[in-house]
Amino acid sequence: MPDCFDYSSDDTEDDDQYGEEDVNCNEYDDDDFYKSDDQFDGRNQISDYASEGTNRTDSEEESFNSNVVDSPGGKIKLWKPIVPKDLMPDVDAIYQSLEEVVEMYKLYADKAGFGVRLNTVTRFGDKTIKKRLHMQTNACKIYEFEENHNHPLETKEERRYSKHARRLSYKDKEFIVRSSTSNIGATKAHKLQASLQGGYENVGPEAIDYKNFRRKVGNIIGDKDAQVVVDKMNMRKDEFHNYTFEYKFVDSVLNAMFWADETDKLYYKEFGDVISFDATFRTNKYGMIFVPFTAIDNHKRSINIGAGLLSNESIESYRWLLEAFLKAHVKHPQLVLTYQDPVILQAVQAIFPNSNHRLCMWHIMKKLQAKVSADFLKNTDFRKRFTKLVWNVYIEPEVFESRWKLLMRKFKLQDKRWFKDMYRDRNLWIPTYFKDMPLHGLMKTIQGLKA
Repeated sequence: MPDCFDYSSDDTEDDDQYGEEDVNCNEYDDDDFYKSDDQFDGRNQISDYASEGTNRTDSEEESFNSNVVDSPGGKIKLWKPIVPKDLMPDVDAIYQSLEEVVEMYKLYADKAGFGVRLNTVTRFGDKTIKKRLHMQTNACKIYEFEENHNHPLETKEERRYSKHARRLSYKDKEFIVRSSTSNIGATKAHKLQASLQGGYENVGPEAIDYKNFRRKVGNIIGDKDAQVVVDKMNMRKDEFHNYTFEYKFVDSVLNAMFWADETDKLYYKEFGDVISFDATFRTNKYGMIFVPFTAIDNHKRSINIGAGLLSNESIESYRWLLEAFLKAHVKHPQLVLTYQDPVILQAVQAIFPNSNHRLCMWHIMKKLQAKVSADFLKNTDFRKRFTKLVWNVYIEPEVFESRWKLLMRKFKLQDKRWFKDMYRDRNLWIPTYFKDMPLHGLMKTIQGLKA
């Protein structure tokens, strides 16, 4: 089988266990994550290889798992593996497929103490193997077998660092993935595995192999996470009546998405005159902005009427999101409540030109804590008086303006930029300026939910 196998040991090729993290010691293995390769797990065979250490004499080499013999000319030494006869390849033996031959030779090489890999296979135009025994089948025949090697075979210590011994089994891969989901990194997972197995010598794969596989899994899953989500949402769209799902990719990266189911649409139809959307949530892993859309039902409970994810807070992203919302719900809301952001204000004005826009009181009150010192809020009655003033829906605008100015002078805040800006925009957040709008229940409910 001269064209099928490379008899040289592959224990050191591209396999620097002390090198950089991006060395992929399992690159030769094309098995996917879910394919078990326990039968080739070097850990279970380590005990079969007797001698330890790398400084061997001829007698040690001979007693390990091979005999040292002279070449026919007597000029060089050769190493003849000591392997049970039933595992050795037989000349003229016939196998029904190339896969059977490969399996047989891997088992032989494993016992002999060297690694192998499939080299080249010559095929016809129809992809069948040229060196097959019969034209009607894929049967293969062994024509020649060279038993001797021109190099010493692996010791037990050397096998620990070979690709074969360091090959990750299915259980190894599963352990790494499960550890990752429990926030245990690859290095700690390797230490934990060594502890469970009674020592590093019983683990097989090195810490770098765990790292490489963890990175490989992260790359495979990470790059496809967005597509998995999109596929799942599209399946819901196909399966559920009146389900809306919109998404946008920019340079093959998920940039924005919006979804609303039939219940969301029914809620909007009944209670969608006044809505709010909050773009202050961030997802932990991907940093995308979660934007829930909310309304208030007859029992003054918050109800969801849609949701979105955005990769950034540009005006284009918000406009796309509001356009997707309008496409799902058709009619414009009478009033839109948001937090204080000029970009959102522009988007709302562009997409809902006939809707009123107001600011969320809860976000404004939260900002108040950052605009004055904690000591000021703690040791004065400013917060109490400020809250009582801004929430008063029974006074007229002129009364509010007079009391605001008195409050600012009393606590010497009249020159603070934030308070000046908020007074300028008072018609966007002070209830007395829009007391006839059905807004107050939503503002109070949001405040209660956030607290």
